[in-house]
Amino acid sequence: MLNQVKNKNINNTYQLNQDVILYDGEGFSQLLDFNQGQFYALDAIATLMLSSVLDKGLDATITNLSQLYETTEAEIRRDLLELLNNLIQKKLLIPGNTNTQKSQNLLRKLNNLILKSLQKMTTLIRSLINPQSDPNFLTIHLLLILSWFSFRCLGWSKTIKLWQSWHDHNSKNTVDLEVIKAFDNKLQSVAATNPLLSIMCKERALVSYHLLRSFYQVLASLIVGVTNDPFEVHAWVEYEGIILTDDSVHCEQFNPVIKYE
Repeated sequence: MLNQVKNKNINNTYQLNQDVILYDGEGFSQLLDFNQGQFYALDAIATLMLSSVLDKGLDATITNLSQLYETTEAEIRRDLLELLNNLIQKKLLIPGNTNTQKSQNLLRKLNNLILKSLQKMTTLIRSLINPQSDPNFLTIHLLLILSWFSFRCLGWSKTIKLWQSWHDHNSKNTVDLEVIKAFDNKLQSVAATNPLLSIMCKERALVSYHLLRSFYQVLASLIVGVTNDPFEVHAWVEYEGIILTDDSVHCEQFNPVIKYE
């Protein structure tokens, strides 16, 4: 089985599956799977192995780890392929090949094109659809739909990265909390009454995070939390210590594991 994985992965490259997040802790990491609603803990050595493979590829990782641990490349390859094969079977990892690399290159070009389009759309929305200082119902509705498709086409990590590139990271504006709460009530109302799509926590959180950063230019954070019994993943937004996009009592049940600034 290990040899089959090696042969299929002719370019020695791997990538995380859509909606899988690698969260690095202190001496350990977790793979959070939004699709299957599960998480997997990795110790320090497994974390180092996986991070290196994702960044440098299989062959370079084997060479580097062999030198680091002063052992043979054959032993490193055996242990590494066992780890990778296990992650592939759990649908957390995808082995790459020439077609995968071409697809990734095409996707990067598409992301750049989408980003430029989004930036132009922002100008259009602000000038024609939403000249007011606060996001209106139509703007929120359109962005919720866009976030829904973005998550399903690109997955969690690529969507977050794309939308972060879309808005300003450096703004440090101060806005009255009552204005922020009024915006949050409006967003939750629009999300709850969408007639076409089932808007979940991640769409609400992403759109709120984006609009707080772009319209209001405040340093809001997008938080991802988990519970263990039963395992659930949840996303919400925080600003000035206030929980947005969901009920605070519900969000406090989750242990925050990722914070997007």
